[in-house]
Amino acid sequence: QPVLIRARPGTGKTWSMQQLLFLLAQVLCSASVADADDEVELRLVPLLIPIQKLARMLRQKKSGEEEQPSNLVLFYIWNEFEEGPTRQMLEQAFAMRTLIVMLDGVDEAAGMKQAIEEFVTKTLVRMGVPLLVTSRPEGIRKRFYSRDFVILNLQPLSGDQQHSIIRKQLEGSLFFTHLMALVEARRMQDCKAAKEHVDFLRHALQGGPDALGSTPAQAAGAGQEIALGEEDFEAILESRLNVFEEICKVPVLLSVMACAFSSEVHRLPRDIFELYEMGMDSTLRRLEGKEDLQAAREMLQRIAVANHLAKRRTFQAGDVREALKARPELLAVWSRLLERGAVPLVKILTLGEVAGEFQFSHLSFQEALFIRALENLQPLEASSAGTGSFWGSDSALCSSLNDAFYRNTFVIGSGHLGEALAKRRANWSFDCQPRLSELGRFCLQKLLAGASSLRELDLSNTKLQDPQEFADLAASLGNEGLPSLETLRLNRCNIPGDSASQLGRLLKACPSLRELALDGNKQLLRSESAVDILTQTLGTGGLPQLRRLSLCWCHAAAGVKRLVADCCPALVGVEVQGNRNLTPELLLSASASFTF
Repeated sequence: QPVLIRARPGTGKTWSMQQLLFLLAQVLCSASVADADDEVELRLVPLLIPIQKLARMLRQKKSGEEEQPSNLVLFYIWNEFEEGPTRQMLEQAFAMRTLIVMLDGVDEAAGMKQAIEEFVTKTLVRMGVPLLVTSRPEGIRKRFYSRDFVILNLQPLSGDQQHSIIRKQLEGSLFFTHLMALVEARRMQDCKAAKEHVDFLRHALQGGPDALGSTPAQAAGAGQEIALGEEDFEAILESRLNVFEEICKVPVLLSVMACAFSSEVHRLPRDIFELYEMGMDSTLRRLEGKEDLQAAREMLQRIAVANHLAKRRTFQAGDVREALKARPELLAVWSRLLERGAVPLVKILTLGEVAGEFQFSHLSFQEALFIRALENLQPLEASSAGTGSFWGSDSALCSSLNDAFYRNTFVIGSGHLGEALAKRRANWSFDCQPRLSELGRFCLQKLLAGASSLRELDLSNTKLQDPQEFADLAASLGNEGLPSLETLRLNRCNIPGDSASQLGRLLKACPSLRELALDGNKQLLRSESAVDILTQTLGTGGLPQLRRLSLCWCHAAAGVKRLVADCCPALVGVEVQGNRNLTPELLLSASASFTF
């Protein structure tokens, strides 16, 4: 039966397929040849097809060829292998249904994904070909696979596996040894051991020369926890350790962390993006000459931006020339690095006199460089770089949030992208086409984190009826919240009464809120209990600057009067059209002006 393996970015899909290919090839080579009189033994032949490569082959077909090859497996074999025994063996195995077709990364087929998915589910499955497919969960249409495929989810590394891998890479690092020991002591609730390791980390992070093997000035420049009080240090350490424990669950993040910790800089990253910054900078510092270092950073960033906006992972020499055409000195750096035989963070797939094919060592490096560019580009630079197609308008932003290709970009950029966008335009409206999908709403949570300069947010007509999803939205604002937000519109979002407490938490995270619209949420404040929960969550004076509140057609309970009186001391106007329970007589004594 065909198998679909799903896993998050960087959790080992491609590596697992390569290991399986190696094991199957070993079995194939070690199988004994049957005697002539014995029953013929059919041998299974593995064929690993990277979908990125297959998609590229399809795009590069000569104009004289047919529009769509009828069999993509044979198409790949004919294009990848020259005429000879290997090609003949693969063709024969495919005809005999003994070819194990391993399709790695269906989600990375870009514009060819629909054609490839249909070929897999409607042709290969019906042919009875042994089949194994990998993808990110959000990158495939599950309904295509649910009937015929066994669907497996690749599990994160266990704690022992995580520790084993990272210890091998960072053997001899005293900083890392204490860090891992602290994580273990926390897990075992061993307070005495934990204190010993916390004391060491405090000394290291605050610039102790013995702990870092560097001068106090170098150590102080490495971190931001310098001269902190006990309470501040404990809070920061707790936050960073939570990030560290999340990193340990993902193989590619473990590798990035090992790269970052291998340098003289020892600090705990605030978040995943900062980890990538540390890892990439550690790699680039190995370049000879400071001039090359700065130029290489900008060169890689420009290539990453061009790739990411085009939604491609593999890129050609011509793509590099196009991305760097405005900066010939950066193109010269690229050529110099190629001559040396290696480009930092980039994998050279093929290289000729003029042509060449490349990709970033992992897609997440491209994503991190893209995020760095969006953070650092000035408005005019951003316009010339073409980032407007990513988030230049509300509609473009909705499309990007809904796009599975950009999901991990928003995950890595959580706490960074939102503020970068809010500084460019402080008013966001998602009451437009396309509407946010389930994926789009998930990515929105990541975008809102850290958007401290955002002043106006319109989520009207966004589906927020799932209490857990609404709770996640409120939680995504974190401790920092949205301190500059003045206008929030949540009209016709179908927010349920069960989300009253989460709405209260969300509103408390917006201390500058002056205008709030909740029109058309008919279940939200329908019961007295929901109104009471919202009132209690906000607390007395919970919305100190709110001046205008709109509750039109909410079917709100009479307790709204208490909500207004207790939580909104500066309120001057409330719109309550379409609420039969809110009569002029009931609200007559209220301090705010009600519009019926």
